[in-house]
Amino acid sequence: MHISKLCVAIVGGLLIFSEMAQAQNSQTGVVKTIRITANISDSIFVSRPEGGEWYDTVGLVATDGRQRSFTANIPIQVWTTTQGVNVSLVHPLDITRTDAVYKMEKVGVRFGDAGSAGKELGVGHATQTFTQKLKVGNGYQSVYQVQIKADAPAARNDVSTQGYYTGDLVMLFEIPPSAI
Repeated sequence: MHISKLCVAIVGGLLIFSEMAQAQNSQTGVVKTIRITANISDSIFVSRPEGGEWYDTVGLVATDGRQRSFTANIPIQVWTTTQGVNVSLVHPLDITRTDAVYKMEKVGVRFGDAGSAGKELGVGHATQTFTQKLKVGNGYQSVYQVQIKADAPAARNDVSTQGYYTGDLVMLFEIPPSAI
């Protein structure tokens, strides 16, 4: 009888030890929760005026025979469910030569109605608000112009400024918070 009590005690002890080890193992991890949300509202749509795909590349055109000043006018159609739309730049437009030796100077981005001077967009400037003019279905629509101007860099140490220059124009279009 003494041996069977000892066996029961050993088996019982092993079971208790095993459960404690499992409990300790399950409590060594840290559980964190992040709530992921999405808002699908189709409250704003930005496109080319004639529809179709968004712009891949837009070329700057020289405004003088010496190629010192360049410009581009890009038409953009904006449809919103509210009459107002906010527009800003996500980061400054830097137009740099592919070897990064030079970059365009006095780069400016303006946004406004076709034929107008538009409002200056820049990271240092506040978000610009525009009023959509045309009622279309359950929303509003207008065609705007993005105007880009840049000057060629000045040559340094007799290094030519000729070359291929690129930059990324990243704009943010939002419904004004007051309209939400």
